[in-house]
Amino acid sequence: MSRKIPSYAKAFKDHSVLIFDENQSITSYPVYLVDGDTLEYEDGVLNLSTATKVYNNNNGGFTYVFNVPKMAAVEAKHLRELRRSKVIKNIMNYETDKSLDLGKLFPYVIAIVALIF
Repeated sequence: MSRKIPSYAKAFKDHSVLIFDENQSITSYPVYLVDGDTLEYEDGVLNLSTATKVYNNNNGGFTYVFNVPKMAAVEAKHLRELRRSKVIKNIMNYETDKSLDLGKLFPYVIAIVALIF
């Protein structure tokens, strides 16, 4: 649990997540990112619509309380890994800023013109 907090999580340093599970135990995590309706913490990503949001007067941040079964916690961890995956980001990275290079197409143009005439 004592991992280094990433640089993008500095804005949420006073926020925390409390997760209750089916064994009546509680685990506390720092919040890394709140983006739209999702909350990213150290071990996963959870939906904010299922949370109870309370203001913590001691540290000046919000505490999000979740009741998460073990299987949902495992799924949240997989969602976080998928969200931060470099492979998924590279699939969606199209190099659209490069223009058409006519120098590379010139030999094909000459071959087509030679075949036509």
